[in-house]
Amino acid sequence: MKISFLVPDLSNNIVGRAHMLSRLLSSKYETEIAGPLMTGEPWAPVFADGRTAMKSVRVENPFHAWPRLLTLGSRLDGDVFYVCKPYLSSLGLAHWAARRRRVPVILDLDDWDEGFLADFLGRSPVLHSIRVGASLLTRSHGQSYGSLLAARRLVRRSAALTVASPFLARLYPGALVVPHCRDETHFDPSRFFQASSRAKFGFDRSQKIVMFCGVPRPHKGLEDLIDAMASVGVRDAVLSMPGMDVSDPYARRLDESARRTLGERYHPMGLIPYADVPEALSVADVVVIPQRAGRGAEGQMPAKVIDAMAMGRAIVATRVGQLPEALAGCADFVEPGDVKGLAAAIRRALENPEVYSAMREKARQVFLENYSYSKVAPGLVSLVGRVLASRPPRTK
Repeated sequence: MKISFLVPDLSNNIVGRAHMLSRLLSSKYETEIAGPLMTGEPWAPVFADGRTAMKSVRVENPFHAWPRLLTLGSRLDGDVFYVCKPYLSSLGLAHWAARRRRVPVILDLDDWDEGFLADFLGRSPVLHSIRVGASLLTRSHGQSYGSLLAARRLVRRSAALTVASPFLARLYPGALVVPHCRDETHFDPSRFFQASSRAKFGFDRSQKIVMFCGVPRPHKGLEDLIDAMASVGVRDAVLSMPGMDVSDPYARRLDESARRTLGERYHPMGLIPYADVPEALSVADVVVIPQRAGRGAEGQMPAKVIDAMAMGRAIVATRVGQLPEALAGCADFVEPGDVKGLAAAIRRALENPEVYSAMREKARQVFLENYSYSKVAPGLVSLVGRVLASRPPRTK
């Protein structure tokens, strides 16, 4: 049996969620990840090693999108289409192809995309219309807000729903919660010797490393983190942000800001393969999750939180959305947007690491009990089995 995962754009980090889901199911099913390439090349952290099966079509012009997308849909041959994010280029394409092949569709929701939509559109009806229309004509039109609105009615037509958080489960009753999770044998702090790992990534042994490991987005508060680091006042403290792809305009502006503001106290790492994320985190003295308040962020459980917990890192986070609940007893909290408070919390973590030892141990334990592959996979395997068992006779 084969599962075809569909994403709205193979060029960005939504591929990470599809890759995780495919890994959870790979012991029982053949898997592939399919989708259009709308904003660049296949997302390097997942596809660079060539080990992940992929089907793609390049779609750069929004006016030529659907003929090329339908070509891709005709090549899908899974027994289930498993869609990540409810956009026309993923969910719309899946339902079109599923009708032709008589296969079921499962939809996964990892974020409250409609919350981010509300943040983006604002309250003005005129601004709402202009922004939706303009989004359909951008280079990232496959994951545009217009595409999201158009695909809304297809959500409930799926054979099953999976969601990444209890917040989303409350919005979609009956959905299976499949939290962001990681392979506990790969994300294992005991695999790494910090001195050699620091040397691998170009850090001095004396440096105290403050890290954000993830893809930069405006709601993630990285401007606040840069400003906080400027006033931390701890000798040898440096900021590193692996996951920074400077070909993206927003990431490039952040990188320039960090270089300008922090100088030698900023240690750029760029994009790194998924396989290197555990070792990169192992060198961090403190991992910071500085989410900003907003409707979209309220519904998000960042995957980078699970990475930090898995590696037993000291964590500083803002009180936004589900972070206080997920990180209860595992992190030091500050209010969103409080740059001075963020700087003080980072300073505490760097100057008093022994205070955080119990939180680090608890973070690792909570990860093993709730967010490890061995805990999450059985429920998802069971769901897919039920969907396959109830599918109609399939045409060739």
